[in-house]
Amino acid sequence: MAKKGQPIQLQVEVATDEEWDKLLTRDGLIIVDVYSGIWAPHTDFLYATVLRMFFPKYSAEYTIPEPEPTPPYIAMVFDQKKTHDVMHVMAQYPNEIMHYGFFTSEVPSKTELVAKSVRKLDKVIDKRTFNEKMVLQVSKKKSECIFALAQLTPIYMSPNAEEGERECQLFFPEGYADDLNEEDFAYDELDSLTVQEEESIEEGELMNVEGDLVDEEEVSEGESEEEDEGDEEVFDDLFGFD
Repeated sequence: MAKKGQPIQLQVEVATDEEWDKLLTRDGLIIVDVYSGIWAPHTDFLYATVLRMFFPKYSAEYTIPEPEPTPPYIAMVFDQKKTHDVMHVMAQYPNEIMHYGFFTSEVPSKTELVAKSVRKLDKVIDKRTFNEKMVLQVSKKKSECIFALAQLTPIYMSPNAEEGERECQLFFPEGYADDLNEEDFAYDELDSLTVQEEESIEEGELMNVEGDLVDEEEVSEGESEEEDEGDEEVFDDLFGFD
């Protein structure tokens, strides 16, 4: 109780055991509010975490959204001869292609990696057998992509997502795409390159054994001369001319 004429002290801060013991000797009801200080490193990450936890309403605008869970996926395998057709579909559904690469076999437990992209495949021509398999890890989030690829008659498709996960872990282990760059994922550009190659062949830009461009008219003239010489030999044989 305060003395007459003195203000009543309704709140007091207790910092030591002696002050606590003295407080307990007072008459009346004592209400205790206990708090404890916590030390934490002064980092931007910590500040952002505290704001998100204790002031979610004010920090919601700046909060990074939680990453979406990985969708179910399957493995699809194609003969490397269908690379152009497959790349055309991949260019239409780039977000559904999680990984792709070229391997020696469609059997995940017995295969070896040849190249992780079309661009890298062109750099290992001396090591190729041209019997490689193009393997895709395809998301099942949208069925249109899988249906479009299925029209290309793949060699193999995972029967379900569980089997697809097991197979893709063997084909595409963790860190598979770490050394790839944006060009390896530019499916539309790669598709346009294959289209240009096909158009150049149709326009007569053929390649000889040495890899030089050969004009289609020269090839046709050479073939016609060989045919004429062959006809003359047959004519001589039939009629006994030397």
